[in-house]
Amino acid sequence: MIRDILNEFQPTGYIGTISIEYGNVKLPPLLTTPNIDDLHGILRDMIDAGMKACSLEASSIGIEQGRVDSIDFDVAMFTNLTHDHLDYHGTMANYFNAKKKLFDHLKEDAIAVTNVDDPYGLKIVEDCPCKVVTYGIDHDADYRATNIQLLKDRTKFTLKVSNMEYEVETNLVAKFNVYNLLAVIASLNMKGLPISDMLPHLKKLSQIEGRMQRISDGQPFNILIDFAHTSKEITGLFDDMYNLDFFFLQLQQFTGVRLYEKESVIIFDEVQLFPRARQAIKYLVADGRYKYIETGSLLSIKKNTRDILIPSEEHKISMYPMDFEEFLWANGINDSVIDNVKTCFDNEQAVAEGIHRAMMELLYRYIIVGGLPEVVNCFIETKNIELIYNKQRNLISEYEEDMVKYAADTDKPHIRECFESIPKQLAKENKKFQYSVVKKGGRASQYLGCIQWLEDAGIAQRCYNTT
Repeated sequence: MIRDILNEFQPTGYIGTISIEYGNVKLPPLLTTPNIDDLHGILRDMIDAGMKACSLEASSIGIEQGRVDSIDFDVAMFTNLTHDHLDYHGTMANYFNAKKKLFDHLKEDAIAVTNVDDPYGLKIVEDCPCKVVTYGIDHDADYRATNIQLLKDRTKFTLKVSNMEYEVETNLVAKFNVYNLLAVIASLNMKGLPISDMLPHLKKLSQIEGRMQRISDGQPFNILIDFAHTSKEITGLFDDMYNLDFFFLQLQQFTGVRLYEKESVIIFDEVQLFPRARQAIKYLVADGRYKYIETGSLLSIKKNTRDILIPSEEHKISMYPMDFEEFLWANGINDSVIDNVKTCFDNEQAVAEGIHRAMMELLYRYIIVGGLPEVVNCFIETKNIELIYNKQRNLISEYEEDMVKYAADTDKPHIRECFESIPKQLAKENKKFQYSVVKKGGRASQYLGCIQWLEDAGIAQRCYNTT
C-alpha cells in the first residue's frame, strides 16, 4: 500500500510477504524479511535501479534474528499484535518484545507510527527515542477515522488530523484496511507528503492477494477471500451456533465486512485446521442466508475429522496439479494450437515441424517444473531455475512437516520412508511399489496404511496395473 501511493511521487520498492518489487521487476518472496545478506543485496539492486525509497515488512522473527539491525529506518509502523507466531516465540511477551526491539533502536530523527486501538500500541513505543505519532478509530489519535462506511466495493470515512478533516474514499474494503490506510497516510504525511495529494490515489490501490481480495467475473455478488490468520474472537463464534443472527452480527463486526443476504459468499479457507467450522456448515447451509466455500488439504486424514460429523451438504471437488494442457494455457498457448495438436494425435498425423519443436520444448519445461501452481507461476514470472528449485524444495518440506503434524506417532517414520522412496520406486524398470526398496528387508506389515495415508493426503496417487 505504501509503495502504491509513494510510487506516484518517487520511485519506490517493496520487500515483503507478497513479493519483491521495484521498477518493472517483480520477484517471488524469499522470506517476509529476507536474511541479512539477501536483504542488502536487494536494497543495492533497488538503488542501482533508481529507487528513492523502500517499504519493508520487518517480521518479528526477522527482527529477533537481527536481519534488520544494520538498517536505519526513517519510519516504523506498528499495526497490531495477534497470536500469529507463537510457534516461534513461545509466549505473547516474547513476541511483543521482539517487535518492540525495532522501535527501541530507531534513530532520534525517525518517526514511530502506532495504533492506539491495539492494547500493545502505546506500550511498544514507551522506550522509543524518536517522535511518536498515533492513529486509530475508537480512541483519540493524531490521525483518526470517523463516519466509516463499509460498502460492497469500496470504503469511505472522514479523516481527522488536528483541526482538519478530509473525506477519504478507497477501493479497498474491510475495517482492517481503514487501519492500514491510517498508518500509511500518517507515515507519508509526517515525511512531508500532503494528504490532499494522496487522496486521489487511494481510490485505485492494488488489491493485496488473499487479503479481502475482491474477485469480479460478472457474478451478481461479491466474493471476499481472506487467507490471514483467524482471530480467537472469530473461532470462538463457533462455540455456540444456536443463535445464527448473533453469529452473523458478530462475524461482520470482527471482520469489518458487511454481509448481504443471498449475495455474499463466505469462504472457510484451510478448514482442516478448524474442524468445528466444517461441522457448522450443516447449520449454515440450512439457514440459507449465504453461500459457502470450504477449501483445504488433508481433509480425509483421520486427525482432521476426529470428533466431528462430516456434513452431507458438502459437494467435494478434488484439485490436482496442472496437467500439460493447463501448463500450456498458463504459458499463453492459445486453444487453436492445442486443438491442432489434439487433432493430429487423434488422426495419427504429424504435427507441423514448428509447432512440434515448440511443444517439445514446453514438454521438457513441464517435466522440470511440474504442475504445482505456485511453482508454475514462479517459472512464468522469473524463468529462474534456482528459484523454481527452491519453491519445489519448500513444498516438499511442507509435505514432510504435514506428515509430522498430522500422522499418528507410530506411523510418522514409516510414512516418511515411503514418501522418500517414491523417486527410487519410479526409477525402477518394474514400477510395482516394493517395500524392500523403502528399506532393506522391509515388509508390507511394517508399512501397513502408510501408502493409504499418502494417498488420502493427496501427496501420492495410486496406479493399478491390470492385465
